Amino acid sequence: MSTNANDELLDQVRLLDRRQVAELVGRAANTLDEWVAAGKFPRPIQAIDGGKKQWRLAQVKDWIARRARIRYRAPTPRGSLLRGKKLHRQRRRAGGDHG
Repeated sequence: MSTNANDELLDQVRLLDRRQVAELVGRAANTLDEWVAAGKFPRPIQAIDGGKKQWRLAQVKDWIARRARIRYRAPTPRGSLLRGKKLHRQRRRAGGDHG
């Protein structure tokens, strides 16, 4: 197995507690609880009966990656945002429209 495959396998089995997940995500632990209740964040697992709830590292990394893709929007050309009178005014200010 390659090192990358080993890392992925370890991510599947490595468990993080609430504090570690909050630190990794950059939010307060209470915020995680709210997100889980609202269905915005993966639910923790309880690995041992009566034990504390934990998250799989791979699940948290996947959530972070999905969130980054959702937040990114490709840049839009400036001219395509302007329509009608706004575009006409911009052209006049730039000296490109003399009529």
